[in-house]
Amino acid sequence: MSRAKVDVALQRELTEGVPGAERTYRVSLELTERIEVPTGMSRADATAELERRVERSQRDVVEALRRLGVDELERLMLSNSLVVELDARQILEIARHPDVAEIRWVRPARVTTAPGEDLPR
Repeated sequence: MSRAKVDVALQRELTEGVPGAERTYRVSLELTERIEVPTGMSRADATAELERRVERSQRDVVEALRRLGVDELERLMLSNSLVVELDARQILEIARHPDVAEIRWVRPARVTTAPGEDLPR
């Protein structure tokens, strides 16, 4: 089921959000293919090869995002993920893509301390 690919907090937000409110969510699309970092070559060659492998792996998902109207995306090379802004309809649609393993909501973490404590350095 494609909805199972969506993290629990985002599922809850999509279900319990304000009805009719048009909202986008910053999400990370983690792809199914794991990319190995090339070894046995110069750093520049390894970086170029990694970029080629990731772009090839992400090609179909990027095309699907373009068809959904997404103009901007961020590629995360080491995790073979894409970070994009999507609305609820787009999230549910891209979740159906076989190359998408998981969709995580990217949001700032709230860090608090007990009264009188400092944040760790």
